[in-house]
Amino acid sequence: MPIKENKCREFLDSASLDMDNLYKEDLLIYKGVTSDSHKLYNEVAAAYLYQNIAKFKEIEVYSRKQRYITDKYKKFDINQSNYNTEKQLTLKFYKQREFAVGKIIDCQMPLADKPRPNKLEKIDLILETPAKELIILKVKLANTEQSLLRYIVELITIYQRLDQQKLLYELNKMDYKVRFAPLLFKDSAPYKELLEDRIWLYRFLSLFDADIFVIENKRYPYKIVRKHYLHFASENIKSQLL
Repeated sequence: MPIKENKCREFLDSASLDMDNLYKEDLLIYKGVTSDSHKLYNEVAAAYLYQNIAKFKEIEVYSRKQRYITDKYKKFDINQSNYNTEKQLTLKFYKQREFAVGKIIDCQMPLADKPRPNKLEKIDLILETPAKELIILKVKLANTEQSLLRYIVELITIYQRLDQQKLLYELNKMDYKVRFAPLLFKDSAPYKELLEDRIWLYRFLSLFDADIFVIENKRYPYKIVRKHYLHFASENIKSQLL
């Protein structure tokens, strides 16, 4: 049943009372348009998040006494797995390690000492770049139907939960910057959203001066390129942002 725009905002007001779990809000993945203003549900949600960006600071930082970097998948054999699950694909990226955009230094990195049911509790990949960055990457399959907006909200949640100073100290990289970025297969559903005139999605991305990491092929070894989010924007979007 179609929903009115003000009702969408009411749903988001309610969901944002628990920012740790906002990424689970169904409105972030709804397809279609509102019944009154005929706006994409996803654009209504993106506008709300853009206007309430400070709420993300309410997300709890997970404390962790153990080391972050465990390297427990060092002996993973890519020939014994396919990429039918996000975890299997994550391990393939980890096994490849070296990319033109940087080097993956760990995968499936736990955020807390003990698992927390129904929570985002691991970082899929940590990428170290020549620009002294540690970039949090979350893996999605090429056939994912998840919206880019929900993907970004998941990344922000993980980013906020990470004790960044502990990780940098552990790696002896205190002069590095921790960032997050979506890792998208070219022509996947979230990738295609970048090619549409979604002004509020782009305004939301502008808050982070986001870079997009694009996987250009679907078979191992993978080629990943890094592009600024405005690379994908139409002239119409750019004129409204700049």
